[in-house]
Amino acid sequence: MSLLIRLQAPVHPGSRGDARLLGIVLYTATLLRPETLQLLSSVEDKAGFIKELYAAASALSMFRANYSYGLISQELGIPEKTVRRYTRGGDTISKLVSSVLSELESRGGYIEVEIPSVESLKAKINGLEEENKELRKRIQELEAQVSQLRNTVELVKARLKELQETLH
Repeated sequence: MSLLIRLQAPVHPGSRGDARLLGIVLYTATLLRPETLQLLSSVEDKAGFIKELYAAASALSMFRANYSYGLISQELGIPEKTVRRYTRGGDTISKLVSSVLSELESRGGYIEVEIPSVESLKAKINGLEEENKELRKRIQELEAQVSQLRNTVELVKARLKELQETLH
């Protein structure tokens, strides 16, 4: 069982507070999307990914509040070039945030986000732990086979050396 929450924000913010609210909704809804979670699980730098997602959501919300590229850059501490990329949907993260904004607009300023239940996550973790145990066991078996093969190769080398000495 999962939990469905409804997030709401003005799609055309008129104040700094509205822009922040839009940024938070964009960030939260984007982060909790299945495709974002899947992408997050496959990236090496998860903290960097989350930080960039936050920056993209914030930049887009500020842009919607008619902040200049320079002001957004200054507020977020990122280069103007990056702000432009975020507001134009120039990379994967920006496209994810932009799609959430489009959905938010089409629904009149609200979006529903599904949060997976803890039980389903626990079940998934338990399954992964079992798979991990099986893989570790298989690794140990393979390491034992490699060790056995090394011993066999050493015996063959020794036997070949003996034969070679016998022939000379």
